[in-house]
Amino acid sequence: MACLAVLATVLFLILRHRIFSHTGPLGAEFGAPADPSEPYSAARPDWYFLFLFQFLKLFPGGTEVWGAFIIPGLVMLVIFLMPFIGQWRLGHRFNLGLLFSLLAGAGLLTYMAWAEDRHNENYQSAAKAAEGEAKRVRVLAASPSGIPTSGAVTLLRNDPLTQGPKLFAQKCAGCHRFDGHDGSGRPVKDPQSASDLKGFASREWLGGLLDPDKISTTNYFGATSHRDGKMARFVKKNITGYSPEQKENLRKVIAALSAEAQLKPQLAADQREAAMIEQGRTLLREEMKCTDCHEFGKKDEDATRSEPYRVRLA
Repeated sequence: MACLAVLATVLFLILRHRIFSHTGPLGAEFGAPADPSEPYSAARPDWYFLFLFQFLKLFPGGTEVWGAFIIPGLVMLVIFLMPFIGQWRLGHRFNLGLLFSLLAGAGLLTYMAWAEDRHNENYQSAAKAAEGEAKRVRVLAASPSGIPTSGAVTLLRNDPLTQGPKLFAQKCAGCHRFDGHDGSGRPVKDPQSASDLKGFASREWLGGLLDPDKISTTNYFGATSHRDGKMARFVKKNITGYSPEQKENLRKVIAALSAEAQLKPQLAADQREAAMIEQGRTLLREEMKCTDCHEFGKKDEDATRSEPYRVRLA
């Protein structure tokens, strides 16, 4: 009867988990595929082994063998001998004291592990990233091509939306930021020394670059040697006094510049406003005089080359 009760409880929990959560068949948790080529700082045992995970932290260096084998082995030996110890005059009390001590210790270690992870920014970021990869790989696996013979991990390795943030964190976040973080959601301790690249080349981003109040902030030139350069001086001196008509022309120029990037989120707007964008290209070359310093559309030997901020606009 006891075995049937346990079996019924397990089946109930499985069905409940399957109905009320987004998991695989029979309620199996579908996480991101393990990738041995990358570190995984969010790895944790299930809650009922979390106390052992925390216990091992008490034995650093070469002493892990005590926390992993010797002490747990001695405890298991004493538990095995409990029936024999209970035959002594004080054996029953000893067994009860040991049992409650072990339960209290396991509960305390479990709480310590949970509290430590709760305040660990690296773990929280890694756990959030792992959850995002699990959702992403399920989307990729549902595509017509399915899962390749090399495994689901190949889907993530070849996915730009997965690898892009990781590459940004490794190669770009030393100077730049992406919406204030390293691209993968983790904060960066080192000071920002280059522009924030979220929305780079979009109309909003270029609008900030050509805004007298924003060009010298850390999101653009503020943390660089160009914060007082020729471009910053031009924006602050000239654009500050623009008339409403000139501001409207500037909006067209910004749209024309952004259209050169052919950003997917803006393709519909670029196609819808093609006439305005063409006006912006003309204004960029003639009225705004951008090509006095920058190249646009073709190589220009007369463009200013000595300015460190000089960029090719197309």
